[in-house]
Amino acid sequence: MKAFTFLVFLCFSLAAAGQIRSVTVQVGGLTCAMCSRAVQKSMEKVAFIKQVQPNFKTQEYTITFREGQSISLDEIKKSIEGAGFSVARFQLSAQFDNMIIRAGQPLALGAQHFYILNTADETLDGVRTLVIVEKGFLTAKGLKNYCGTGKLKCLEPARGAASESYHAVMEPAKQPAS
Repeated sequence: MKAFTFLVFLCFSLAAAGQIRSVTVQVGGLTCAMCSRAVQKSMEKVAFIKQVQPNFKTQEYTITFREGQSISLDEIKKSIEGAGFSVARFQLSAQFDNMIIRAGQPLALGAQHFYILNTADETLDGVRTLVIVEKGFLTAKGLKNYCGTGKLKCLEPARGAASESYHAVMEPAKQPAS
């Protein structure tokens, strides 16, 4: 009976999951191609990053990760700051498979925990985009757009010893074309 209970729990745990697929970071302060290349090289040195694809026109970098590696959003941010620049917008794409989230409860994706500020209880399925809404991960203007309306309660970053915790908003799900 214990083995059966364990198998049911294991199947439920595997069925309801979420995983970060990629991160898109817009970098502030870039003035030339050499600046953009410096940021790209700095991010490529981070051990868990597989590939950095720059878009020089939008000053964005799309980052994918090595399989089986633990990722750190703070480490990505530090690599950008280490190159002498700042993060203007930090968003991630995550794949969800029937994952239930509860309003006010953290959403765990690997070692990261996200407090989603604009959601109610719901089941997530498919790819969704989260935007980090904290100082250092979004420009002051961006923070004001999300938090200055009084609709969302944005807080200072809260980091734990065992995991990274962030406040984020979930972008609306993209509807399939009809």
